[in-house]
This record gives sequence, structure tokens and C-alpha cells, in this order.
Amino acid sequence: MTYTPYILYFIFFSMIGWILDSAYSSYDKKRFINPGYFWELPLCPIYGFGGVALILLTQYFQGYPFIFSIIVSALM
Repeated sequence: MTYTPYILYFIFFSMIGWILDSAYSSYDKKRFINPGYFWELPLCPIYGFGGVALILLTQYFQGYPFIFSIIVSALM
């Protein structure tokens, strides 16, 4: 098992989460807000962990009915 795709997924989801979080906060405060969660890098690790967890869960429950996957993802 190679971990490279999961590291890239983590970085991708962390960056997208940072962009959305800072955009919403900046729009709400009417000035630029840097959430600054991760050493001044444009990353929010919680979004990265959540995205990778959803990918792993959907791979694990791939053989189950689709509605079951939706319910598990919603409960997560």
C-alpha cells in the first residue's frame, strides 16, 4: 500500500478547506482573515483528515449498497 495518494489528498482537502474558511471569514468580517491553523501555511488539517477519512470509508464500504455508504458518511 502506497501512501502518496493519501498525502496528496490530505494536502488538497486541507488547502481547499483553508480557502473556503478564509473566504467565508473574510467575507463575514469585510477584511482578509487568515485562519492560520498550521504554521502560517495555507492548510487546515481538520479538512484534510476529514477528506481522507471519507475516501477511506467509501473504499471500505464499496461492496455495500449506495444508501448505506451515504448513511455512514453522514454519520461521520
